[in-house]
Amino acid sequence: FADPSRGIVKLLADSVRSKNGWSDGPNLVAIFNKMFNEHASYKLCLPQDAMAEAKKKGLIMPGSRTNDANDFKSCFMVRHYAGQIVYTVQDWVPKSDDTLLPHLTDLMNGSSLRYVTQLFEHEPQAAKITIGEKFREQLDMLDARLQEGKTSFVRCIKTNAELKPLLVDRPMVLEQLVHGGV
Repeated sequence: FADPSRGIVKLLADSVRSKNGWSDGPNLVAIFNKMFNEHASYKLCLPQDAMAEAKKKGLIMPGSRTNDANDFKSCFMVRHYAGQIVYTVQDWVPKSDDTLLPHLTDLMNGSSLRYVTQLFEHEPQAAKITIGEKFREQLDMLDARLQEGKTSFVRCIKTNAELKPLLVDRPMVLEQLVHGGV
């Protein structure tokens, strides 16, 4: 599921590299559904899930029966530690293509300003990876750095939605603890 060699980010990167649009929107979700349907953290997005998400985000008017804003065939769901998230993948492929055209890289590398050339000196190599792959690399580097040291932090829990003293909403506290991995 999150495996760098065959996970969601890898499938997205392959789709970006193919540049033929065969796997974007509903087609990409169909691939995800086939590959990850049995994974504990992956959930098929049903029409009622997409409708509930669209209503929650204010994308459709209350009482409306249409859901143009969040077509469920372009959605999938992932259960993260912080709760269930609905992802909409319409136009994901073009949005994930973060490559700079070769002639622009050459132009930036030829700048008389040292700062500009430093920004783009590694661009040809970086242009081969997608935004998702860059994000995964950054997360891996952050994880490695965090593993090197001892982490100490204070976990803050809201005791009630009204933020009133001496009032504890037990289900709200429990939900925060569960989603926080406690």
